[in-house]
Amino acid sequence: MIDDDKTLIAALRILAAKIETDDGVVNACIAEAADRLEELTALALTNWERWHLIDRVNKDMLRLQDMLEAMHKPFQREDMCREDPRLCDLIDKLLRNVSPRGKQ
Repeated sequence: MIDDDKTLIAALRILAAKIETDDGVVNACIAEAADRLEELTALALTNWERWHLIDRVNKDMLRLQDMLEAMHKPFQREDMCREDPRLCDLIDKLLRNVSPRGKQ
């Protein structure tokens, strides 16, 4: 939660407790505003964290694809296929299935 949001939420809670009204409606409204701001701030952080996690996973997938493509280059492929044909099949399958760039 951003410090400014924490400060505002704390101030609203203090106001909700300290303001003297006849019916308490204003107090309830201010307290509700503090609760909603706290919930919205938590949701915003959660979405921000998710976006960064997705971004990091995408970058990792791009690095993986670069590594697989480097392994798949013709001069290396022939050597690898001679040693273990299953490895070439696996690399081909991974390149088809793990393709964040849309390459096939």
